[in-house]
Amino acid sequence: MILGLGNPGKKYKATRHNIGFMVVDQLAKEFNCSFRRHLEYEIASFNYQQKTILLMKPTTYMNLSGQAVVKVMTKNEIDLANFLVIVDDLNLPLAKLRIRPKGSAGGHKGLKSIIENLGTDFFPRLRIGIGGEKSISEVSDYVLTPFQPEEMGPIAASIKLSLQCVLFWIEKGIDQAMNEFNREYQ
Repeated sequence: MILGLGNPGKKYKATRHNIGFMVVDQLAKEFNCSFRRHLEYEIASFNYQQKTILLMKPTTYMNLSGQAVVKVMTKNEIDLANFLVIVDDLNLPLAKLRIRPKGSAGGHKGLKSIIENLGTDFFPRLRIGIGGEKSISEVSDYVLTPFQPEEMGPIAASIKLSLQCVLFWIEKGIDQAMNEFNREYQ
């Protein structure tokens, strides 16, 4: 299962905090599948490498993402090793990728909710940098703003690279994905 973190609704669609949604939306487009709406999430599926891949977007808002995640994982009997979260990271430079097998929430409330609801931080996550060159005084305002026009090129490239990373992770696992995608690409 590939989980993209973000907030539902047009108001948040193009914001920095929704980069996870942007990646799973692009995956759905690439594999020609549509999201179905449920009470607390949207879900789509496609087949790849003889596996059924679920794409999920919680619609509970970021801070409550874990509630929906646990429901879908339990219902579909998803093992933590077969679960990847795609999330924005304020501490990474803009468009930089980092894939890791586990880790803390690092101040991200969506990750915190997932960790609390799963009872563990031992699950893979692909972090995409949304940080800028300047210091950020109000984090919540910053993450809920749209990308600037000059940032769209690097963000589009990072979404494309994220798709490659996700497919590589499905095929070869977390260790090889880390070796391949945690290098400097800029």
